[in-house]
Amino acid sequence: MNPKTSQLESTPTGYSECYLAFIDVLGFSSIISKTALEPKLITAVHEALDGITRRAKLARSPEIGIQITSFSDNVVISIPVSPAGLFHIMGLINNFSQELLSLGMLFRGAIVRGFILHTAEVIFGPALVEAYQLETNISLHPRVMLSDNVMADAKAYVVQSKDRNMLLQRLVREDAYDVPYLNLFADWNDDNDAWKPEAIAKLNVLRAIIERGLSENKRRPSIAEKYRWMARRLDAFILEKRLGSHVPTIG
Repeated sequence: MNPKTSQLESTPTGYSECYLAFIDVLGFSSIISKTALEPKLITAVHEALDGITRRAKLARSPEIGIQITSFSDNVVISIPVSPAGLFHIMGLINNFSQELLSLGMLFRGAIVRGFILHTAEVIFGPALVEAYQLETNISLHPRVMLSDNVMADAKAYVVQSKDRNMLLQRLVREDAYDVPYLNLFADWNDDNDAWKPEAIAKLNVLRAIIERGLSENKRRPSIAEKYRWMARRLDAFILEKRLGSHVPTIG
């Protein structure tokens, strides 16, 4: 059954069925409060928000129907349901994550399939509510999770496409005891890419973020666990790619 056509007859008036991503920049309020004491942070925050806005303008396309709204520490992206649309939105989120990471910022979010009214002026609908609730209550760690129906769509889309199947394997991580989520290390899946200087630099930035987070949250176990989760993923990647001489494990 085609995931797109299966919902057409039941689409509520005024809504469109879309893939929607809700992204939250973690620790944004804390970052803003520090800008008065650390002027360099103002530049970093401005660059992050400006980068997201520029990417949003470049990505917004009447041809494929993508819409992007950014406000404060949140970004919302929607695109009509289709195989190309799903992989486009996952790729775009991957690009966002790399830009935020290069500026020392972590993020969390969710990608869902549902009904939404999203224009340049307004955004509302059940899909936005679902994505926000998943980001807040289920994703928990610094990652972008996929809802069950999004993951089911992705698997259906790759059945007859070797290229899409390879892309899905690179972009998404699955765990029998966890929700599927976008792979933070997707750009460095290939060993040659992982050893490039820019990759080494970003991995060391991530390592520094995690170590600082662990150090600053010793007495806040729920927050510290988020950084421990990141540390476990980073260490596993370092060991897998044998990068220890350039990016020490956290342990």
